[in-house]
Amino acid sequence: MIQGSIKGSLEIYAADTGKPLGSIDLGTAVIAAPMTYTVNGQQFIAVLAGYGGGPMYDPFPTDSAAYRYSNAGRLIVLKLGGTAVPQPPRVTDAPWPSLPQRPHDPEQIARGGLLYNRYCGRCHVFGRGVLPDLRRMTPSTHELFDDIVLRGIYGPQGMARWDDVLTHEDAEAIHAFIVEQAWEGKSVESAH
Repeated sequence: MIQGSIKGSLEIYAADTGKPLGSIDLGTAVIAAPMTYTVNGQQFIAVLAGYGGGPMYDPFPTDSAAYRYSNAGRLIVLKLGGTAVPQPPRVTDAPWPSLPQRPHDPEQIARGGLLYNRYCGRCHVFGRGVLPDLRRMTPSTHELFDDIVLRGIYGPQGMARWDDVLTHEDAEAIHAFIVEQAWEGKSVESAH
């Protein structure tokens, strides 16, 4: 019996007892069921790998392959008796970009936090995840924030416009919250 793990391995068990027999490091999280087949008497195991599914928009667990390596989806095919699986590149966080001026209105930041959690935090988690961590927006993205959120200029990339539920003041509050979180994140990272 073979089972994939979010840690990026195929775990091999005895079918009759469930006793662990071995593990193959893939470097990519596995949520799909592996399958096996033979070609000209040679056995192969194939699995679609990549983190996603139900918890897709949660932050990547720190012990997952998606956290340690890139999360590109891969079709991995192993030949019985074959060589080690090439590992994806290790992920490192980019340096913090230049941040806008830190916001000074605690009420605006708090309101932005509520709106962020209601509308943005479902997809954009703080930390490593499937979609970008908005605390690490580039200066040019900060400048375009209203156009992105309210006018949908990133629509072709999958970012919907929110002008049907958010006002300009709402977008400003969300932006203030994100900027404050970026300053806090940068300061925590600098302390380590």
